[in-house]
Amino acid sequence: MSARRAITVALSLATVLLLSGCLSTDGIATPEGARYRGSLVKGNGNPDPALIIEQSEQDAARRIDPCSLIDMAAASTLGTVIYTGPEQSLGDCEFVLADPTGPVISLSVSMSTMPVFTSATTTYGSRVGSVGGGGNLCSIAVTYNEQRAFQYFTSGVAGSDTCPELRRVVTASVPLFDRPGLRVTPLKDPCSFLDTLYPVEQKFFLVGLNPSTCDYSLGERTPNDGNRYVVNTITMSRALVDTPLSTGRQLLLAGVAAIESSSGEDRCEVTAFVGIDKPFTRPGWDGEPGTYVEAISVHGHGCATIRDIAVAAIKTYRAS
Repeated sequence: MSARRAITVALSLATVLLLSGCLSTDGIATPEGARYRGSLVKGNGNPDPALIIEQSEQDAARRIDPCSLIDMAAASTLGTVIYTGPEQSLGDCEFVLADPTGPVISLSVSMSTMPVFTSATTTYGSRVGSVGGGGNLCSIAVTYNEQRAFQYFTSGVAGSDTCPELRRVVTASVPLFDRPGLRVTPLKDPCSFLDTLYPVEQKFFLVGLNPSTCDYSLGERTPNDGNRYVVNTITMSRALVDTPLSTGRQLLLAGVAAIESSSGEDRCEVTAFVGIDKPFTRPGWDGEPGTYVEAISVHGHGCATIRDIAVAAIKTYRAS
């Protein structure tokens, strides 16, 4: 969890929210239509007013276009860019290359890393970064703000070293941190369905920085994560709707085609193809164009519970 800002900052933000037409739950200002934010607690179940600050930062991240965080001129030196857009997670961006000039065959950036580095650090412009991995799979994370880092990845042919190329791209891209481009339409708040599924007295503990993921526990976090559920907004191949994996069960949830699978310890996952009416094309792993759609993936304990969560998430997604 990132370092907390002073309570006075939290109180100032609360005042701004109230003045901007927001409602209040238990004395904490929350944006209208997002009641769950007034019910956030720490992992031990205790309230913490500073949590509202973290959610405001998540809102800001959902407005950022991660593809704007890679310098196009620098990326183009690696090869011909044939695709720029979401990777599997909507919070990430991938650049797919053709006719590479060197070992790099793909380049991506994620907005879901904490700015706490355990390996050696260096500077990129005025910002601190850290290199992880090496060889044909290289990553560099660079601090964006107090809560978040942007992490860049390259993959290349086996036996190659892609870190020198990635360092050049990151060095060229870091100045963009001061003026990140914005999405035409911000990502939907993936946790907004909590308001419709649970009663007003329910408390929630949220973890993670992915702007397209709702990773929550009901109240105090338990050691075995028995009350933890993860809802991801992702991209999936359209072909999986018609030809699902043999291990999956086909469902229709809230009018949306879905696939359900289960494993040991009562673990269950449901993937619902909510964006099936808005397909888009991107290169597949074999380099050939494929049709992809947005989907909601829900996993946790108990298939009946996971289906209920999926239905609520689907309805909220389609209503927003």
